[in-house]
Amino acid sequence: MDTIENLFKEFEGLSNEEWKKLILKSLKLETDAEKEDFYNNKLKFRPSEGLEFEPFYTQNDLKGLEYLKGYKNLLSQTKQTTGWMNIENMVVENEIEANIYSKKVLNQGADGICFDILGSENIDFKILLNEISLNNTPIYFEIDQVKSLLEYLNKTYSETKSLMGGIFCKNILNTDIDKLIFYFKDAYFFKPLIFENNNEHDHISQISNLLLSAIKRVEELHENGISFEDILKKIAFKINVKNDFFIEIAKLRVLRLLWWHICKSYDDNLNMIDVFIFSSTSLSSAGEEPYKNFISNTSQAMSAIIGGCNAISVTPTYFENETDLNMSKRISRNVSAILKEESYFDKVNDMGSGSYLIENITHQMASGAWKKITEYPVLE
Repeated sequence: MDTIENLFKEFEGLSNEEWKKLILKSLKLETDAEKEDFYNNKLKFRPSEGLEFEPFYTQNDLKGLEYLKGYKNLLSQTKQTTGWMNIENMVVENEIEANIYSKKVLNQGADGICFDILGSENIDFKILLNEISLNNTPIYFEIDQVKSLLEYLNKTYSETKSLMGGIFCKNILNTDIDKLIFYFKDAYFFKPLIFENNNEHDHISQISNLLLSAIKRVEELHENGISFEDILKKIAFKINVKNDFFIEIAKLRVLRLLWWHICKSYDDNLNMIDVFIFSSTSLSSAGEEPYKNFISNTSQAMSAIIGGCNAISVTPTYFENETDLNMSKRISRNVSAILKEESYFDKVNDMGSGSYLIENITHQMASGAWKKITEYPVLE
């Protein structure tokens, strides 16, 4: 051991300024001004407002980020396992066909189903969920009317404690959300308030706007007489990830970190509050280059998993040919299985920890998003 330590003592570390001088020296430009301009405007990366990344990072760049060392413990407290659930998305056009297909994919690697039934007023949940138990299988709903769903659940389940899944709430009226909070009060594994990000904004605003939408809903529900604890335990988030690999990793880390702090600001006793993050991949190309999506889907899924998602849905590439479409769905479903069973991504807690780049992106995004959030009157 002493020999190894002495060996490394012979190699003095370089400061960031010395590394920069070496980079500038290697540039094939005539003047120092040209080199400095190229470094600042070409090598530095500014993906969106509020974010600026250096062309290199060293251990020196972790100074001042000591608070992120506790993130691993935070992740362990707010996420029950190092793994994730593989969720299949499905637009419901016919209850019988959707039910048959759901049972098929649940036997082919999917851990749960997300039913998209937006705009459908007369869904027969008894047919749709025939032989599918929410006590054993997590089921998520993209829905705008909850009356028939709650009626079905009331008739089918004598208690809600073991129900699993969630409801995306952006299209649901406040009066119905009150009913959802009350009905699922004892259902620890069911999240009836899932908030979804909007990818149209810059990266920092995506996080701050998502959290602010949740904060505003918390305030509204609390004014209606519901306790902070009952509300906060029912909230989850959906992040639609794209191809910005390291940024998407940091985005999920920041979301978990800031929401935990927000929950603590409401009730300091909520030390073990569950922070549930549902991720979905995004198609990067279509038409002439559909097979590129198989690669980007895998990269996006890796970002979500390394970032610490609880559940992921890998979006299949659309093909008009039914045979090709079914194969595309199978490949997308298997992305999660391969990352778990062959790459062992579920064996490590906080894979991004210690990465100079990821830690710095996390810090920049967290600082920027928190600044926007604290401008909201409740948290000033």
